[in-house]
Amino acid sequence: MYSIRVEYKGFENMVSATVNSPDGSIKTVAMDVFVEVLGIAMSFATFVLWIVIVAMVVLVLAIMVHEYHIYRRKKMPQLFGIPKVRSSHIISGMNFQNRMS
Repeated sequence: MYSIRVEYKGFENMVSATVNSPDGSIKTVAMDVFVEVLGIAMSFATFVLWIVIVAMVVLVLAIMVHEYHIYRRKKMPQLFGIPKVRSSHIISGMNFQNRMS
């Protein structure tokens, strides 16, 4: 009876095997690796966690861009110095029209 220890990129598993024939035998060892992304082996739980984290970061960035857009739209008139109309100019303009008629 032999004990076989297998390690692959941080994942480890151990199985037992017996050799009955002089030619040897083949033993398949199952690992918890679900997917390998950019050279990093991940289990299913780790992969799902990364997907959730990426989705949250994208959502937060989208909200920040939207809020910044609203902020800039409100500040835009102040940046270009659009003059504010005073009420005295409006009244004097109305008096001028009344004198003309």
